[in-house]
Amino acid sequence: MTTAARPSARRALAVLRSPVVRWVFLVAAVALAVVAVAASWDELAVAARRMPGAHLAGAGAAGLVYVWCTFLSWRALLADLGSPLPLRPAVAVFGVSQIGKYVPGGVWNVVAAAEIGADHKVPRARSLAAMALAVLLGVVSGTVTAAVCLSVAGAGDLHGWGWLAWVAPLLLVLLVPAVLGRLVGVGLRLLRRPRWSGR
Repeated sequence: MTTAARPSARRALAVLRSPVVRWVFLVAAVALAVVAVAASWDELAVAARRMPGAHLAGAGAAGLVYVWCTFLSWRALLADLGSPLPLRPAVAVFGVSQIGKYVPGGVWNVVAAAEIGADHKVPRARSLAAMALAVLLGVVSGTVTAAVCLSVAGAGDLHGWGWLAWVAPLLLVLLVPAVLGRLVGVGLRLLRRPRWSGR
């Protein structure tokens, strides 16, 4: 970053740290989440009526377990990178970042996690790395789960997704600690950041 650009970056960060801006962001994110649900309400209602009650309850429980497991994996990754967070601050950082997904742009959940995490002494580069790794874990685990489910569903239900059964074992290699560590190191070098360090 050039010397001339640094004051502008500091001013931008100061704006993001403003309590007013943060509350506006939170309210806007919640409002957009409500709008997203409302826009699909008819389809959701129809789908819910078609599902047996046990299936609907199971789907809801699976969704809650998914969110909780995603939170635990993100928190464990953040701790492993050097920034362990107590439960309450971790829930605050993760919760706001998840609501931020509803803000158009696709990056605001990461920005929110980095900014709120910085309040708890988590370096922004470390927040970015933890979020990226959590997404990677979600993609790999989801692909492996889909491959297992499709393999027991029968050939007639594959509908062109049989390739997942071949890709899933290859993706699992990415979760081997030695491989994952190297990927993170490469990513940090590309970002010109030292390994697991400062803001």
